[in-house]
Amino acid sequence: MRKGSATYCSSGSTSCPSSTSIHLRAGWSLGGVQNTYLRYESAGDMFVGRTAAGLPSETEQFGVLPPHFENSCQAVQSGIRTCFPGLPDHLTYVAEFALASIVFHHDFLISNLSEGHRFLSSPIFRDLTLLNRLKPLVRSGLSSDSSTLRATGIPPHISILHKMTMLHDGMRQMNENLNSNRIHVVQDIIQELENRAIGAGTVTYDGLQRMIQTCLSEAGINEAVQAIREPRRVADVELRPAVAEPGRFMWGGRSNQVVPESFSFPDEGVEIMWQMWCIGNPINGYPAFKILKPDDLPSKNLRKRLSDLRYLMGRLRDKATEKGLNLDIQTIEQANNIFSAIEDAVALPEFSKSGRKRNRKEQLVWTTVVNLLRNAE
Repeated sequence: MRKGSATYCSSGSTSCPSSTSIHLRAGWSLGGVQNTYLRYESAGDMFVGRTAAGLPSETEQFGVLPPHFENSCQAVQSGIRTCFPGLPDHLTYVAEFALASIVFHHDFLISNLSEGHRFLSSPIFRDLTLLNRLKPLVRSGLSSDSSTLRATGIPPHISILHKMTMLHDGMRQMNENLNSNRIHVVQDIIQELENRAIGAGTVTYDGLQRMIQTCLSEAGINEAVQAIREPRRVADVELRPAVAEPGRFMWGGRSNQVVPESFSFPDEGVEIMWQMWCIGNPINGYPAFKILKPDDLPSKNLRKRLSDLRYLMGRLRDKATEKGLNLDIQTIEQANNIFSAIEDAVALPEFSKSGRKRNRKEQLVWTTVVNLLRNAE
């Protein structure tokens, strides 16, 4: 990565960052010159960063800002807690940019990732209510389009290109306005001539056409023809929380299966499985896993996995009942809040049987947790 990035930064275009900035970023020394006579400066390092990111240095888009939230409001903080539960406080700003990037590229990811990709199991792809709240808050584009961020590391020629583009767009808009005004003037002259002809009692082609169109419109003919030609379409519909429709898959000679024949339980952590147990995966049309029965699954191995999942979720459910928590869960945020109160029900021993300390226990796959809990019992 370092060799490729340095080569691209130094030779990828005819307007590259200085070799000194590239060497400093790569961590290479220049004998007794570097750090004595040639030192680090932020502008050169920022230029290297933008170049290494692959931004097009021949257009004004080199100065583009990353996807970001204009304001870190309550909805953004709620999204960070939902998508990154247990995140250390000092990484909140990083998580905010990561979440903004995922929301900004959501449609692209849905279109290009395979249906069973693990990334699509993350909360932002399953909680469409959260997605609808965050999408309008994401900003990108050039530095002038944002009030919170300012692009850095921009060479002078990019600013010139940006001003030239603005000038070109302004001239094009001016031409469009001139053409529009010219058309309006001509139409006004025709209308005046038409009015004078009508006042003189002369039947004209335009007047006759208008009268016929008025009669047809009053009779409802135009609407009827339009309805036949263009069936009603739903356009620009806001994303709404999808409700899984049990019984819409077909396999095994039956057409009312609740999951597809290709279904498999995801290899996720316990918290993600708790979310799917309570809510399911609306994107894929899967219902809440808690309603699944052995007969709903296409293989013996999956039925065994369902038994394991019921064992694991049963421990959490019993803990929630013991604490008097409401298990009527409708959103991922509610599922996360309840899980944080009952996660000790699936807590693992601090040390393994071999005496090795268990780190990153929250990253264990749920099947591993099931095996460890059963072994501990």
